[in-house]
Amino acid sequence: MKFALAGNGKMGKLHYSHLIERKDLELVAVIDPNEKALLSLDEKIKKYTDFKNFDEKIDALIVATPTKYHEKITNHFLKKNVHILVEKPIAKNMKEAKSMVKNAKQMNRVLMIGYIERHNPMIKALSKLIKSEEIESIYASRWAPRPARITSEGVVLDSMIHDIDIVLQLLNKKVKMKDAFGNLGADGYPDNAKITLETKDNQLAHLFSGWETTLRHRTICVTTQKNIYLGDYIKKTLTKIDKQHNKKEKIPVHLGEMDAINYQITKFKNNVNQKKYYQESLDPLEIVLKATKKIISDNKND
Repeated sequence: MKFALAGNGKMGKLHYSHLIERKDLELVAVIDPNEKALLSLDEKIKKYTDFKNFDEKIDALIVATPTKYHEKITNHFLKKNVHILVEKPIAKNMKEAKSMVKNAKQMNRVLMIGYIERHNPMIKALSKLIKSEEIESIYASRWAPRPARITSEGVVLDSMIHDIDIVLQLLNKKVKMKDAFGNLGADGYPDNAKITLETKDNQLAHLFSGWETTLRHRTICVTTQKNIYLGDYIKKTLTKIDKQHNKKEKIPVHLGEMDAINYQITKFKNNVNQKKYYQESLDPLEIVLKATKKIISDNKND
């Protein structure tokens, strides 16, 4: 299977380092408007600064550019019968996201969003454990230093969207945004945020995220009727607490032979091979856009 990569920035470099080493696919070309970003690539890789001039035969494309370019690049290649793995968030607004989904359906192509935390081994272990349990509440916390170069509209769209996606995966039902609070950074977008989500069955998810720390911290706490599960995304650890007997147990987390990026690429490749031309839910994007809008509005009204 022949691949190309659009974007050789932070996420693009991660994808490139994995793609170039894999024996089950061929990385044919990389696209990036910055010529300097292409200089360090392997000489066998074709290099393009403009996706419109791309002239290689490929089966699949990974889009790891800044979000504002996702829609144009994705739709351009979908119309050329190319399967797409696009990094989160899929687009900067719902109009663009819906146009991408529409084109994927019309062309019968895979359109997969790169929610990398789905492939975290801790989340995989947690998902298996709670399948037979009724979730009461979820708490998720995600903090990191402010990015040196911000290419999205605040911490909710850039970071918290991972937690919203995981909440939707674990609950496996529709949620609505109950409330959203936060403070704005110098760019006018949220630097920190707290969002509460709710299902029709009154299950609650409380999500916290911010760029106001020097430490990296990504955790989740899931409370069910019987147990409390404490997970750490970075350490890849999971602890189960029996509520009735107050008994704590460390749950084995199988790390596997591949990291999350490689698992994601493999999942994408398998979907293409198995002709699973499904489209992702746009619910996470809809929630983060609504939350971001509310936080900005509330701060302007203060």
